[in-house]
Amino acid sequence: MATNIAITGEIYGKTLTGKVTEGGATVISNLDGSGKILRVGSLLISNTTAAVNADVIAVVRRGGTVGASSIYFDGASYLTLDSNAGLSFSGDFTIEAFVYLLSNATYGGIIDCRASGGASNYLFCVRNNGYQRLGWLVNSNNDWFQSDTPIFYNRWTHVAVVRSGSTLYFYIDGARDANTATLSGSVPANSSTPRIGALVDTNWNGTPAYLFNGYMEEIRASNAARYSGTSFSVPTSPFANNHVNSMLLLHGDGENNGTTFTDSVLSPHTITRVGGTKTSTAQSVFAGDDKKLVHRVSVPFNSTLSVIERPVYLEEGDRIVCYASTNERLEYVCSYEEIG
Repeated sequence: MATNIAITGEIYGKTLTGKVTEGGATVISNLDGSGKILRVGSLLISNTTAAVNADVIAVVRRGGTVGASSIYFDGASYLTLDSNAGLSFSGDFTIEAFVYLLSNATYGGIIDCRASGGASNYLFCVRNNGYQRLGWLVNSNNDWFQSDTPIFYNRWTHVAVVRSGSTLYFYIDGARDANTATLSGSVPANSSTPRIGALVDTNWNGTPAYLFNGYMEEIRASNAARYSGTSFSVPTSPFANNHVNSMLLLHGDGENNGTTFTDSVLSPHTITRVGGTKTSTAQSVFAGDDKKLVHRVSVPFNSTLSVIERPVYLEEGDRIVCYASTNERLEYVCSYEEIG
């Protein structure tokens, strides 16, 4: 792949410019329903600093494929389950999801099975305690167990909490966190209507507090310890439906702005949305064919890197996304034309 500091590719009539950020910048996007194909002839990345190299990753994310969607939580809405059936655990268990954070909230609920704020087990969430990390209420004393590994914004991260025997583990992107906790006995789902994407705690006016802002998919609860050891390979395809150990499974599949949420287990829950929660094709960890244009190459200071060796064709739903090792140092110039 091209790592030369040179201008290559073809120059077309339309141009897009901007900055590449740590959280990712969409350089160019061909919207669903556009009826056109975009031909990208050149994508130039310039390092605007005077003394520091910066790394860049550039990918083509293919859209419009089956399963290329997730559940979008806007920070003011959430989902409820019709019952807590199957969500109390007497032995090993795993609760997991792919999460994509958009904002810096105090808490972001993944699943909350407490009957009320301040009640005992269990709550699994993302918690801001110096930085975003995983959080779990360990026992009836409301002791917090939290990860040492950070959860970053604007990136998909697989997160899991696993009990094996009497030990509780966190896994972040397949790597076991250094922190562990002791958890023995039953783990009850105290709430009759568990929440996904929000805590049961309320604000002073009675409105829900600590709502998740971002995307989630493959939200799964299992009555087995699915992961063990210090690491595992993060799943690269959606989880299987109706698995004997799956007590809850929300793929997040659906059309853009969809309002139907299906629990794909043998004894499914009925899922109800509260507020504007919806399925979205804007983000998906399984968005189809992710083609790397460049994978973490260095752009020397005051230099320009071309990341396209030949024209790239973007169909409807496709986009090019770039990530940088540092903010406000890399700028892009993208030339393209509309065809078809």
